[in-house]
Amino acid sequence: EGVLRIAQSLDITVIAEGIETIDEYVALRALGVRYQQGYLFARPGFKCLPGCEVPGERFAAVA
Repeated sequence: EGVLRIAQSLDITVIAEGIETIDEYVALRALGVRYQQGYLFARPGFKCLPGCEVPGERFAAVA
């Protein structure tokens, strides 16, 4: 949380990596992490196509 607060105070975009479960996703969203990537969204080597979803959320593909 400390590193996240420092990044936010410096207006640095934070991207969480390695997200595998909805619980991890929800916890990070609650902390204010807007951008996340990991197996929850797409396996390596595959693009998350527009419409890729976690219940209640929609994600766009990001290059």
